[in-house]
Amino acid sequence: MKTLPMDQQRKVPVAANDGSRPALLRRGDTAEPVTAFRRRSGEVKRRRRSPLKKFLRPFLLAILIVGLPASVISWPMISPRFAFQGLTIETGDRVSEEWIRQTLQPLVGTNLLLLSLPRTERLLRQHPWVEGCALRKDLPSRLVVRIIEKKAVALLSHDKGLYYLAADGAPIAPFDPLAGKSDLMLISGPKSAVTETPAPLQMASRSSFRSAIQLADEIAELDPPWRVGLSEIVVLGEEDFQIYTTSLPFSLLVRVGTLKNKVRRLEELLPQIVDHYDHAGAIDLRFARRIIVQPSVDTGSITTDRNRRRHI
Repeated sequence: MKTLPMDQQRKVPVAANDGSRPALLRRGDTAEPVTAFRRRSGEVKRRRRSPLKKFLRPFLLAILIVGLPASVISWPMISPRFAFQGLTIETGDRVSEEWIRQTLQPLVGTNLLLLSLPRTERLLRQHPWVEGCALRKDLPSRLVVRIIEKKAVALLSHDKGLYYLAADGAPIAPFDPLAGKSDLMLISGPKSAVTETPAPLQMASRSSFRSAIQLADEIAELDPPWRVGLSEIVVLGEEDFQIYTTSLPFSLLVRVGTLKNKVRRLEELLPQIVDHYDHAGAIDLRFARRIIVQPSVDTGSITTDRNRRRHI
């Protein structure tokens, strides 16, 4: 066994018998110091994390991130503060405020944020005079309703009475004598126009009424002297009509779109017609190159000469 020189030998400190600390190596010694190991009297136990708590932590964190904003958003949907309670109404003479309130009464108490405006509009359109409506939610609890009423341009006469007529030729509602005096022009047409009939016939009648309204607009644009007393337009066909006016002693048979030249010619011949045809019943203006005078139909004094049509 090889023995190292004295200067390279490792000096190990020896514990003293009196229990004092071991002597350390002197400066320049190469050996590492050795200290005494002392075992602790008792070990500290480590606390283990609960698996349930480890599982619930991300779940609770998700509820905090997602659930809190969701609860803030959903609160107005269930809060009684946003319950539909009041109405602000703007309407005309035909649709009363009382009818609007009664119609929307089933919706009172529902959440205004969840209230369907298209459904509300459908309820209001049940009234025959409602053309349309503008609805707006006035939070937290009021609904603003503005009614657009249909406009009657004439009265439609048929076998069951009078109906208000819209500009598109559609009947609106029965004539109400309590609504006051009406200065609307009278349009008479087929008896089946308003009664329950097949759809094609209804559409044909509606087209005729629309043409009658166009004829009235054409007369208003030309503004002949006899327009002041215009009282009734009778539908004879799709384009043929008979006009009654208190300004003339006879009626006029006309066609839509042909009055411009015929009205001027009638004004020129009117004195001659009045002087020579005192029993004229109608003046036919529907032909391009002539005006036909038809005698009046009087069963008590009618003669053969009066029944003959005269051309001018």
